[in-house]
Amino acid sequence: MRSLLLIASLFFTFAASAAEDPLTTVRALVDQGQYSEATTRLDAYLKEHAGDPQGRFLRGVILAEQGESTQAIELFTALTREYPELPEPHNNLAVLFAAQGDYVRARDALLVAINTHPSYATAHENLGDIYARMAGLAYDKALHLDRKNITAKAKLGLVRNLFSNPMPNTATPVAATATDTPVAAPATAMNSDKLTATVQAWATAWSQRDVDAYLGFYSPRFKPASGQSRSAWKRQRSRRLQAPAFIEVKLHQLQATSNSAREATVRFIQEYRSDSYRDRISKTLNLVHEGDRWLISREFTSSQ
Repeated sequence: MRSLLLIASLFFTFAASAAEDPLTTVRALVDQGQYSEATTRLDAYLKEHAGDPQGRFLRGVILAEQGESTQAIELFTALTREYPELPEPHNNLAVLFAAQGDYVRARDALLVAINTHPSYATAHENLGDIYARMAGLAYDKALHLDRKNITAKAKLGLVRNLFSNPMPNTATPVAATATDTPVAAPATAMNSDKLTATVQAWATAWSQRDVDAYLGFYSPRFKPASGQSRSAWKRQRSRRLQAPAFIEVKLHQLQATSNSAREATVRFIQEYRSDSYRDRISKTLNLVHEGDRWLISREFTSSQ
């Protein structure tokens, strides 16, 4: 399933060169998902540059990734007031509003972003996704009111197909949350049980820091969202499973939907805790049926 929106670029138009930019390391840590270390370095930076918009923007991204949506919205809103000419804060507000299922506010934020920067391609693509989501809701409502409405059913199918496969993008994707209207049919009871059991077993292997078992849940066709090669991703995941003294992963509110006979999506709330870090996020896993197993083909995270 295609991710709904994309976190905006972390670079403002007035950014310094990479060699001179003291936030380069913080950006790299954010890209790697090392939010605790990124926060520590960012705190030190903002003590000396309290009003710096790039630093504050990064703070908002970290807050959003760690599930602190309310604080992130407040921060991005403040940036839109102080720097109305910048489209990125408006785009990220749209990301957060959409994650809450508030497509009207998301649309309005993107329209402002486009008005301030007409050539901002990300905002245009995201606006298209928002309009498609809103259309899907309308078609679904029409079909609910009139089950014989063949036209509405066909149009709803087109919207579902539009979001059935993720598009690669170098930006960090934000997955649709469990509050969204599903764009695929609910899984059958049998498939739902198998899918949720697979995902729970994946979380157990992660909690047990069993690298081989954990990596075994990923399809050979798995594409890391970060754009890394599969081999680089496997090395990184191995290090992250082995480094902490302990890991605890708990999953809540699992919802499985079938995209086709051999493709499915499972959404849930993930609580992660280790001796050095903890977070609570929304996660979406795309799975494919290969042989006699369901395997993960893509995964996306978003703020809670």
